[in-house]
This record gives sequence, structure tokens and C-alpha cells, in this order.
Amino acid sequence: MRNDSGEVVSILGVTRDISERKRSDAALKESEEKYRILVEHSSDLIWSLDSTGCFTYASPSWERITGYSPSVIIGANFNSIVHPDDLQICTDSINNAVHLKKMQSSTVYRIKHADGSWHIHEATGTPVFGPDGVSNSIVGFSRDITESREAEEKIQNLLKDKELILKEVHHRVKNNMSTILNLLTLQLDMQDNPHTKGVLFDAAGRVQSMMILYDKLYRSDSESVLSLKDYFTALVGEIIGLFPGKESLKLKLNIDDFMLSTKVLSPLGIIINELITNSMKYAFPDYSNAMISLTVSMKENRVQIIFRDNGRGLPESVSFENSTGFGMQLISMLTSQIGGQISIEREGGTGFIIEFNV
Repeated sequence: MRNDSGEVVSILGVTRDISERKRSDAALKESEEKYRILVEHSSDLIWSLDSTGCFTYASPSWERITGYSPSVIIGANFNSIVHPDDLQICTDSINNAVHLKKMQSSTVYRIKHADGSWHIHEATGTPVFGPDGVSNSIVGFSRDITESREAEEKIQNLLKDKELILKEVHHRVKNNMSTILNLLTLQLDMQDNPHTKGVLFDAAGRVQSMMILYDKLYRSDSESVLSLKDYFTALVGEIIGLFPGKESLKLKLNIDDFMLSTKVLSPLGIIINELITNSMKYAFPDYSNAMISLTVSMKENRVQIIFRDNGRGLPESVSFENSTGFGMQLISMLTSQIGGQISIEREGGTGFIIEFNV
């Protein structure tokens, strides 16, 4: 301020505290620097497209990954580098982002790199809206997934080769078992000793149960699991078919259809063979009023198998603990092998109940 003589006698001023603004500016600058570093050193391709499909931004990673410098990409239309067969996929993804107003992810397409090679890329894009709510650009990122796709394809081819090899192994094992079964049957027909014939007959039945399993594996789409219903139905029919006069036998099957591992099915098949064979050989004086039933169910990952016959019954003196017969010992051993428990019921014939968890 000046006096009447024009001399400055005082100064009037206004001050404002801009500390907060300075801190905000510094924080903004730091944030921008962080994002700049992230973008420039990203292993992904970061880009933006305008409404015509032309690139308006390309991160420095473009040159490192595709061989194109950002200056070459910016201004170019995306269809100049996208494979002709994939143009529709990319166009649809862009249109969906704009019109549906939401992010589009996992768009897979091929682009030509600067060296002329085609690479598989996967992109995610998000529309950017102006003040009027209209989208006029899309920002996104993409990555080269060629190596991972080739690795996946290689793994799938190896798995197919493995399946073919396993099927061939199952087929050959089945054929070898068939040869063994034929040899046992031939030897059985040549024997006069009842005990020897019985041993050979039992052995043939055990081989047959495994042969049926491998036959099912050979015909199955899976080499590790099978339908228990399909396996047991075929197995029971084959075992009973070995005995003369089986036409008079009444057979009741009530088997739930579920899948089990072959590691479990193999011992189960031998167990069922032993139970049926014992009933057919020892339970009935003849088959005129004979009945065999097999019930299998699974509840809450626990399987229950109930086998019954209406034959003469099993003496009280015979149990898994004191039996000297190989068949009973084999059943007990295989039940333990699958982590199960087995019990005997003696009313109205003989029944066996097997339970185990899967």
C-alpha cells in the first residue's frame, strides 16, 4: 500500500496452505510412476483400441514379445495382424464389450508376429465410457499362450498313446488268461481224481473272473474304473454257466450301477467267484429248487454286498477264523485287502455280507 506521496508503506497479501495439494500431487506422480513401470515391464501386451478397431496405445512389451515396436502398432487396425480365420472371434468380442458394456475375457485368437510366425494369444478387454455413457474405446491385455497350448496338446497326445497302450495290454492279458483257462479246462477233462478235478475247476473259475475284468477294461473308455453292475452281471452269468443243470437255478440280481476302481473290482471278482462256486458245488443236492441272490448297494461311499443261497447251510463249525479250506481263506484275505469286513448268516441257507468304504 502507498501513502499520498506514492511511497510503499505496507504490503497486503493473501496466503493459502497448499501442503495437501502438494502431497496429493506427489502421491499422484508416484502412483503414475508405479503404473508406468508396471506397464513398461509387464510380460503381457497392454493395448487400447478406438471405435474403429485401431490401436491407440501399445505397451513397450509389444516389441519384446511380438517384434513390433509400439510405434508400428499404434494407428494400425487389429485386423492387420489377426489371423483371417479368427477375425470374427475378435470382432464379436469387441462388439460384445461395447454393446453389453462389460469385460470380455478369455478371447483366444492367432496373431502374426514380426518374424511372420503365427502365435496363439488370449486377451481380456474392458470398454471405456465417456461422460455421455457411450463407449468409444477398449483397453485390455493379452498374452502369448502358444507354448502352453502346444504343451497341452502334447500331453493330450501322450494320454491318448497311453490309453492305446493300456488297451493293448488289457487285450493281451485277457488273451493270455484265455489260454490259461483253456489249458486248465483241458487238464480238468483229462483227470479222473475228484479232488484234482475240483482244484482245477476252482482255479479255472478264478482265472475266468480276472479274464472278464480285463475284457471289460479292453472294451471300456476308461482303463482305471468300471461299472460294477456291468462287471458283476457278466461275471455271475459266466460262473454259473460252468455248471451242468444250471437252467433250473433261480438267480436274483439287484445291483446298483456305480463305478469302482479296478484295484477294488479285481479282488471283488475273485470273492464273488468263490462264493458262487461254493454254493453251486456244496449248497444244493440238485438245482430244482435252488436260488442264489446277489444284492449290491452303495450309500454315502460305503458299499454293501449281500450274497445268499437257500441251500443246506454252512455248519456252525465253519468260519473264516478256523477254516482250513483255501476258498474261505482267500475270501477273508481279499476282503481285508480292500479294507472291508465280512460276516456270515446261517438262517434259511447261507449268506455273506461284505462292507467296505470307497
